[in-house]
Amino acid sequence: MRLLITTQSLDKNDPVLAFFHRWVEEFARHAERVTVICLTEGTHSLPPNVRVLTLGKEARASRAQYLSRLFTYAWRERNNYDTVFVHMNPEYLVLLGWFWRLMGKTTALWYTHREVNIKLRVATFFANVVFSASPFSFRITTAKARFVGHGVELTEWTPNALALRDDANPAIITVGRITPIKNCSTFVEAARMLREKGIPAQFVLVGGAHTETDKAYEKEIRAQIERSGLSGNVVITGMVSPIKVKEWYQKASLAVNLTPPGGLDKVVIEAAAAGVPTITSNIAFTEYFKEFADNLVFPLNDAPVLSAKIESFLKNPDRRSIRAYLCQMAQQEFSVEGVVGKIIEGIESN
Repeated sequence: MRLLITTQSLDKNDPVLAFFHRWVEEFARHAERVTVICLTEGTHSLPPNVRVLTLGKEARASRAQYLSRLFTYAWRERNNYDTVFVHMNPEYLVLLGWFWRLMGKTTALWYTHREVNIKLRVATFFANVVFSASPFSFRITTAKARFVGHGVELTEWTPNALALRDDANPAIITVGRITPIKNCSTFVEAARMLREKGIPAQFVLVGGAHTETDKAYEKEIRAQIERSGLSGNVVITGMVSPIKVKEWYQKASLAVNLTPPGGLDKVVIEAAAAGVPTITSNIAFTEYFKEFADNLVFPLNDAPVLSAKIESFLKNPDRRSIRAYLCQMAQQEFSVEGVVGKIIEGIESN
């Protein structure tokens, strides 16, 4: 297989997309040649059979330059690939799906998001196969869909025996962008309820705001923290590197994930691999949590139930069993090797 991959960012240090560097490494193990077209090129160290082409966002290229380079690369490299893997950006298939079909290329789309729009429908039409984490994260009914879970480099999150958690004075974290869909206000309200009960805990929002809308939302959350008298209990870290995220997993007793039902949020899997149970409002994880689902799944935006489940977990004498199960589950279901292997099989069957 000679593979062309399109993606937003190829950068080991990208605060959101650093994980995809490991995906490319794994694809390179299966393919004769890999060509990556990325919107932004950053730090990377890849096998010799990988070539990286950037559309130039890191050099402040214009949209017209992006498009010109995209079409140039697709045409110029046409004899160097027989398969196309589009990561998370359906617009590449909207723009080039017709060309790749005329050229006889096999096309695959990876998409994990609850939104369904016209771009996604057009991309699905041109794709030979569509991969997603779960049915919650790709909501078009089609025989092309394959649900393979998330691919996470689990060894990066392995619990560190030297970084002991202090469950008597627990750190409770939520990881990800500060943005309205993350429902951070529910996290802050649960912190207020637990403080009123005298339960000692530090609540940490590990992440920051990207867009102007997100920055306005962060101001609202900071105002809520101040208004609730939680300045000493709730912390917002701002944007952090993957290494710093790992450090927070190592010291956290518990994580909280407040996104609506949808795709399998990768931070829940990373936390599980690090031995940190996550209480989540995303029911897509129910089947993976199995007998612990009642402890770890709560209704969206229900702060009283969230605070009750946090309190119950912190008082549970058998926390070790929950952590051990989640570590094992993450290894079995969500390794990069396993998921990329399923993608390769799905592509080769088309």
